[in-house]
Amino acid sequence: MVTIQLNWTTDRGDWGNYLNHIKLQQAEVAKFLGVSDVTMSQLVKKMTDGQGLTASTQDQYRWKRAVTYVKLRAAETKEAQS
Repeated sequence: MVTIQLNWTTDRGDWGNYLNHIKLQQAEVAKFLGVSDVTMSQLVKKMTDGQGLTASTQDQYRWKRAVTYVKLRAAETKEAQS
């Protein structure tokens, strides 16, 4: 089982691996947030590599929603496998 804490210190590799583990595409998270794939990529880079240091209030809000969405989808995936 993959256990990753999704927060400011997650690196891009962890983020991508976690999404792959729960069979979720970053583009789907972007669609949920209502942003483009490019904007989502920039957000991930800013919040992981940059540890959120240059994140605006909107970036922080989007990241929190993205992490919540990913955790929800992970729970749904886990429940479906049970």
